[in-house]
Amino acid sequence: PGRQIAIATEMVQAAEQAGDLELAAEGRGWRVHTLLEIGDLTSLDAEIEAHARLARELREPVYLWLSSMFRAMRALLVGAFADCERLAQQAFELGQRAQNPNAMQAFAAQMFFLRREQGRLGELRETLEAMARQYPSMPTWRAGLVDLYCEERLFHEARREYERVVFGSLGDLPRDSTAILRVALLARACAALGDSARAPRLYEMLLRCADRNVVVTGGTASLGAVSGYLGLLARTMERWDEAARHFDEALALDGRLGAIPSLARTQCDYAEMLLARGRGEDRARAEPLLEQALTTAARLGMCALVERVGR
Repeated sequence: PGRQIAIATEMVQAAEQAGDLELAAEGRGWRVHTLLEIGDLTSLDAEIEAHARLARELREPVYLWLSSMFRAMRALLVGAFADCERLAQQAFELGQRAQNPNAMQAFAAQMFFLRREQGRLGELRETLEAMARQYPSMPTWRAGLVDLYCEERLFHEARREYERVVFGSLGDLPRDSTAILRVALLARACAALGDSARAPRLYEMLLRCADRNVVVTGGTASLGAVSGYLGLLARTMERWDEAARHFDEALALDGRLGAIPSLARTQCDYAEMLLARGRGEDRARAEPLLEQALTTAARLGMCALVERVGR
């Protein structure tokens, strides 16, 4: 990420010196993605505002689309779900006006993660199944379908799709811009399905970026700290102390970024790990985590998480 920030910053500086506002907007867009990935909230907000100013000055639909998309991402990050839905719809309309081929996929991704936080993923089942069929060369959609099935507790369907996505060697997964997202989604499914055989490989793949957030390409959305997914995999392998360390790191990063829904999910994941480990002090540590997660979930309307804490 440090190198990506440096390149994007150099791009912005050169563009501004040359008076090329479009190139400056492109560079600032990449800075938004990378700042979200490293969890620098102050710089992220400043960059979103700087990009918005350029978009208003350019008055080009493609940059206005990106500006609204970034604001929708920011609203989702903090749990402002109504604002996220309004801004995502606004971004989609601008993207269509710009005839940008990425607008539909960005909108679909934002609605997927919004509905997941709201506990309404079931509404998107047919749409996501169609997306997985329509884009067979983009396995991230199929990984998202696995995530949907797990969230909806449709474990037979989840296992079927999970086996399709991870068929063969996990080492053959391409190192493209969606790789971390895809592996993170598979990590959550791996934990939900209790696949201890594949957990070590997924763990190895995520460990090299343990200090980052999982970000959808282009800064479309953040899925929380990579450490949280490492914690789930370590729990699946019953490496309890590693799991606790990763969850502590995830709580810190989610808190620093103000990622309130992700923080609540991590609190619940951590509490489940502590209860599964079952040491003398673990229940006493798990109870406040569950209480905090429940308070946040009830306040934001995260119905699935409320149900999960109850279970």
